[in-house]
Amino acid sequence: LTREAFELYFAHLKDDGIIAIHISNRYIDFEPLILAVIKHFNMKGIGVKITIKSQKNSDWILVTNNKIFLADPAIVSSGKTLKSLKEVKLWTDEYSSLWKVLK
Repeated sequence: LTREAFELYFAHLKDDGIIAIHISNRYIDFEPLILAVIKHFNMKGIGVKITIKSQKNSDWILVTNNKIFLADPAIVSSGKTLKSLKEVKLWTDEYSSLWKVLK
């Protein structure tokens, strides 16, 4: 989840591509970290919760600049706006801190 990792991901992603990031975790709040990535790379993101019978919920963030995808009624109705009360510094290969993202 570092700047350098996302530089590599985005280098291989098509212009209308989507990166799906699984953020379900009992102890770590990944949303502010992904918001820092989205802001740094001038991307858009939407949160989605997937519920499958007899399984726990699964939280994801979809990162893209695909305006058609983001305007799709199915995505709009099932997605949530990303927001966080915490602001964290973008992680890099040289810097990361779990303290800011612990729940």
